[in-house]
Amino acid sequence: RGDRLPHLVAALFTALAEDGPLVLVTDDMHWATPVMLEGLLDVVAQVRGRVLLVAVGRPDMLEPTLGGSSPWWRALPEVEVLPLLPLEQSASERLLRAYLGSPTGEVDASVRTSLLSRAEGNPFFLAELLHLLVDRGALVREDDRWAVVGELPEGLLPAGVRAVLAARIDGLDGPTKGVLRDAAVLGLRVTVDGLVAVGQASGHGDPEQVRVAVGRLVERRLLEADSDEDAYRFGHTLVRDVAYAGLAKVDRARRHAAAARFAETAQALSPEAARSAEADAAAASHGERAVRLATEMDLPPDDPAWAGRGIAFAALARLGHDALGRDDNPVAEQVLARALALEDSTLPLSMVVPVRVGHAQALAALHRLDEAEAELAGALDAVEDGVRAAALVVLGEVRRKRGQVVPAREAFVSALAAASSAGVDRLAGEALRQLGLLDYFDGRLRDAEERFRQAHALAVQVHDPRGAGWALQHLAWSATTRGDYALADRTLEQAAEVFSDLEDTGGLSWVAGTEGFVRLLQGRLSEARELAQSVLPLGQAIGERWGVAALLTIEALAAAELGDVEAAAEGGRQAREQFAGLGDAWGESLALTAQGMAARGADQPERAVQLLAEAVRLSEQGRYPVTASLALVVAGYAELDRGNLGGAEAAAWRSSALLAGLDLHPSGTLGAKVLLAQVLRARGDLPAALAEIDAALAVSETAALLFPRRQAIAHRAGILLQLGRVDEALAAAREAAATPSEDVRAQVLALRVLGSALRAVGDRAAGDEAVERALEIARSTGQRSEIAATERLLAS
Repeated sequence: RGDRLPHLVAALFTALAEDGPLVLVTDDMHWATPVMLEGLLDVVAQVRGRVLLVAVGRPDMLEPTLGGSSPWWRALPEVEVLPLLPLEQSASERLLRAYLGSPTGEVDASVRTSLLSRAEGNPFFLAELLHLLVDRGALVREDDRWAVVGELPEGLLPAGVRAVLAARIDGLDGPTKGVLRDAAVLGLRVTVDGLVAVGQASGHGDPEQVRVAVGRLVERRLLEADSDEDAYRFGHTLVRDVAYAGLAKVDRARRHAAAARFAETAQALSPEAARSAEADAAAASHGERAVRLATEMDLPPDDPAWAGRGIAFAALARLGHDALGRDDNPVAEQVLARALALEDSTLPLSMVVPVRVGHAQALAALHRLDEAEAELAGALDAVEDGVRAAALVVLGEVRRKRGQVVPAREAFVSALAAASSAGVDRLAGEALRQLGLLDYFDGRLRDAEERFRQAHALAVQVHDPRGAGWALQHLAWSATTRGDYALADRTLEQAAEVFSDLEDTGGLSWVAGTEGFVRLLQGRLSEARELAQSVLPLGQAIGERWGVAALLTIEALAAAELGDVEAAAEGGRQAREQFAGLGDAWGESLALTAQGMAARGADQPERAVQLLAEAVRLSEQGRYPVTASLALVVAGYAELDRGNLGGAEAAAWRSSALLAGLDLHPSGTLGAKVLLAQVLRARGDLPAALAEIDAALAVSETAALLFPRRQAIAHRAGILLQLGRVDEALAAAREAAATPSEDVRAQVLALRVLGSALRAVGDRAAGDEAVERALEIARSTGQRSEIAATERLLAS
């Protein structure tokens, strides 16, 4: 659970099912681990369409429980259990004749009875008993009849299929038995080259001898030819299990070390572009097993089994850094932790320290900040500037996520200096990008964007596409906040191309999330919500907790404006819990703002004020002026709702003061200016209110920070109406009604003021129709805050 694989597999199966009924078969379910069972249930829960799942295994497959008392399979939809009973006597006899392969397929009655009674209706067991008799020369073919040579010894047919397999293996000659056991060490699928390499560790690695042995094993059906040349597989997992069990632990350890060396050698012979993660995974697995067995047996330091340690460590390091490169932080953390579990004094620090830094990077990305900082201790004291720079970048990220702005900046500046000294331009670009994030959160958006541009240019210069993609994504996010949507759209398109070329689903999901934020601030609420909902499952699948919280927040903000108040409140609550668990005050304040907007829409202004006050407190504590100003504007309107003009005016001035220090697009100040105009209007200072709102509209042609232009124009029409400038008011009201806007409040306000203006010019019927339409819209959603005012107007 938490891995992206089940989600992607489910998407594939759903797509296949669109073409017609799909049958999925999982075999040998009795071997399934809890992780496998959980993954299967994850996939099944997400697959849609006409799908039949057939899970096959021994009866003990039904026993495991996952986190409760109920067996795992009861969680499957429309499940039906079909026990397969042993074959009846007549069916077993037909199968015996088919196995023997002669027209009559006859054997002596006593032999037939002995075989069938021992097999007990198990077809695999029956086949293995026959193979054992043929191997031992006790059953031979004479023309079209099978005959027993002499009398069948009582002990020749052992009870139990494992015992039969062990007896067959024991009957092999020494070299052939050794090759079979080498194959058991390598896995279910083997190659001749692999068998030769492992065999050399145990004295029977002559290539010709190995080929002869493999031929004998195929003849006896212990191995089968695979589709690839010189590749073979075990006919049944039990054959491999029994062959492996016949090896002493010391021999297993040495052969696993040899298998790890073979995988490493095959890897080294491949060009870098074709380096195989599968070979690294094999080298890591065999090396880890070798070390574990050598530890259990307390083998001396010079035993060849210990060679698996360095091989496994290097392979795991490569796999972990590959995962970091594609932003798969959960996998990176797990793999690099496995590498560090192998650490001892025989591994040089030059190998270990980069792995520790990479592990810290993954931990920091997963917001396990204390663990990440502890992992950096040795790297921060490293003599090499490059190593120290990498560690300082991670340390700065840890401090930034804790809200420690000054220490974070110090770490990134030091990282930039160390990376420049070492000539590691990729790290220098990363440090620049992180410094840009600090500028962004501090409200210095132009400074942030200049840092992101420098980081992008450096990444392009040193051929670091991932760094270039993230610099573009951050630039787009800042441009969005500043209100420069054209720049944001252009930059997002470039970032999407980079991440597509890298096949980086994490990066693409962030681009989509940022695009959702752009749509949100443009007032394209349905698009923003749809984008957030479409990307959310991927974020959950890859374990990107911060990204999931951000998407939940975008969806909640859009839902609040669209009038889906309950969904907004729940989404905001979930996002707030996620951000709080991550210790991210910026995100928590934004999620609290979404909750406050939902409370205001639900006509709960007191609760809205409480939530928004906490959002402002967190933003100011973390020095996040943009989120603080947004929360203050919404809080000011909630204060207006409950008649607290002083509180609303204070919120408007505080928001304006915060925004004054930022380099925002002029539209970014619209919300605070219209709020102040509304306060002046409520106090009766109509000329000042009109001047304030005219000044705001003169410099703002687009929506920003969730305040649509339609609302501003509607408020202007209301002020003109109060001033008695009826014709101007009607023109402004019609302009408001014609201005596109999806949010419910803007629609209701525009129709309400249009109705009032139409009445004022004597067209009462049209006026009533507009207000009735406003009331219909207000009642059709969960946004109840405008219902009472609209009902009072209609009644008047």
